[in-house]
Amino acid sequence: MLHTVRALPNYAGRLVQMLWLACAIVGVGLALAGLRPRFAELQVVCHTPRCVPAQATTEFVADYERLGYPTDAATFQSYALTSIAHTIVMAVFALALGGVLVVQKPTNLTAVLTAFVFLLLALALSELPEALARANPAYEWLIRWLRFGLLAGLFVVFNRLPDGGFHWAGLRWITLAFVTATFFSVVLQGVTLAMP
Repeated sequence: MLHTVRALPNYAGRLVQMLWLACAIVGVGLALAGLRPRFAELQVVCHTPRCVPAQATTEFVADYERLGYPTDAATFQSYALTSIAHTIVMAVFALALGGVLVVQKPTNLTAVLTAFVFLLLALALSELPEALARANPAYEWLIRWLRFGLLAGLFVVFNRLPDGGFHWAGLRWITLAFVTATFFSVVLQGVTLAMP
């Protein structure tokens, strides 16, 4: 049985668009602030089992040298630029999807939630705010909130698809339990999805 699409009042549409734009501006600011630390960390070879995403490992460097490629500073700078450019392209795509949703359907609650989830996904894909938090621990709490928003938002949005409603009463309680558990583990305990 399909539910009616949940809609926000018409006057709220413009407010939602302005809020999304303000959040996008703050997110892009965080991403820009994380460019320098991300560029620096990608030029360092990781010698431990816990490396940051896309960081060159000692095995990677050994394989690279075995193939006859140079492993000088210019090579690592080029690698860092390429890796950052790749993640930025994916992040811009996710950000654009969120922007299209919030512009075209600002009163559709599911579309609005999805637009904010795409914004958080863009930040996560870029890896730039994470690099900022690694370089400056004062940003760690903000990153925890971004992770929580992304995980909880994805779960809520997927449970509300395709028509914007929960399809059986128990799903609301499962969603509430998941969001609560995610808040506890991600925000309070600092759990990440990074692999050891």
